[in-house]
Amino acid sequence: MTPLQMAQILWLIEHVRPKADLDAVLDELFQRARTMISCNRLGLALVDMATGLVRSRAALSDRPIRLGPGFTGSLAGSTLQLILETREVRIINNLEQYLTEHPTSVSTRLLVEEGMRASLTLPLIVREEPVGFLFFTSIEHDAYRDASLRFYGHIASQLSLVIEQARLYSEMAGYVQTVEQLNRQMNHDLDLARQLQQTFIPTAAPTIPGFDICLHYEPVMQVGGDVLELIRLDDDRLLIFVADAMGHGVQAALVMAMLKGMLTSVVGSTQDPAELMARLNRSLRPLVQDYFAVAACIAIDQRRGVGRISRGGLPTPLLLDGASGEIRELDGGSLPLAVDENEVYGAMEFPFLTGDLLLIATDGLIESSNTADDEFGIERVMGIMKQRPRVSAAELVECVLAEQRSFCGRHEQRDDMTVLVLRRTGA
Repeated sequence: MTPLQMAQILWLIEHVRPKADLDAVLDELFQRARTMISCNRLGLALVDMATGLVRSRAALSDRPIRLGPGFTGSLAGSTLQLILETREVRIINNLEQYLTEHPTSVSTRLLVEEGMRASLTLPLIVREEPVGFLFFTSIEHDAYRDASLRFYGHIASQLSLVIEQARLYSEMAGYVQTVEQLNRQMNHDLDLARQLQQTFIPTAAPTIPGFDICLHYEPVMQVGGDVLELIRLDDDRLLIFVADAMGHGVQAALVMAMLKGMLTSVVGSTQDPAELMARLNRSLRPLVQDYFAVAACIAIDQRRGVGRISRGGLPTPLLLDGASGEIRELDGGSLPLAVDENEVYGAMEFPFLTGDLLLIATDGLIESSNTADDEFGIERVMGIMKQRPRVSAAELVECVLAEQRSFCGRHEQRDDMTVLVLRRTGA
């Protein structure tokens, strides 16, 4: 190798930088190197010390390639292992003769079939750790001289870091692409789940003669785990069902999707809150053994002026007596749904006359907290109701939410929040 060629290669090493991915760096190296030394082929193999495998990462050639990317061989017992141990450059100036002496070498046979006759193998070492091998190969015998071994070793040490940095850059770019693809898929799934979720909670309060109704729903994530149903059974009777799945996000929404479907089916055969809760519990338990849902079912009979509630873990609904202004908690409590399929659900009746008001909220409101980790609590809700006993349903919801936001401040919301206010306005 002439002094001019050495100077050219040193310039090449200085100017090959991992500005792009590994393939771009190798392509630049190949195109420039072949004008300076005998090089018809450039190959890169990476070593995995954990598995003991050497895998071809790239191959650039001016001839048809037979030994391409993906070719894998064992490091143990190979001449490549010796190169890593000695960290010395290997020169084979007659590949045909080498194949005769090593007839089981598949990689050498493939190179010979490509027309290659001489090879230069550079070990790539970064911070004393083996990274892989860089292979220069020529169609000419005696293309690489032993007198240049020291210089080739210098080339290897200089290129090792450049190639390793480019490899890491490429892997990072691949990870970013994978993450972006997963994000796109996740956002697509969330969009579908969000569309499903929108069927769980009415976007606006329904118009039902004899009632002033307002509802508010606020998921903590894109997709929530609350469900709210107001079903008119006939001209006189209204069924209210509120549920909140453990957790939030897509899994909670799927639990609610199953529960909503079951509710539609069960309402066709029974409208008694206790029986309805029992049937939902028996149906849901085998399907979601690692989840549960707190719920409450309330049936209101306008003609009789009574309500009937069965509750399973949901915060106790609050009943405001329109005449006296007194507030009572409606219990009728049992275990949440899907905890024990043999749970017996009871029910309690309560008067619900003109002027009376019912407030139902999920944990997201009652258990919301401030920076001191103090809970908003049901007592604060009761206090707001006592202060404003005759406001409209919408005004009461707004008052409760304003008080809750003021109490919590900037503290992060942890759970989906559903609030329903229903006031009886007439017969």
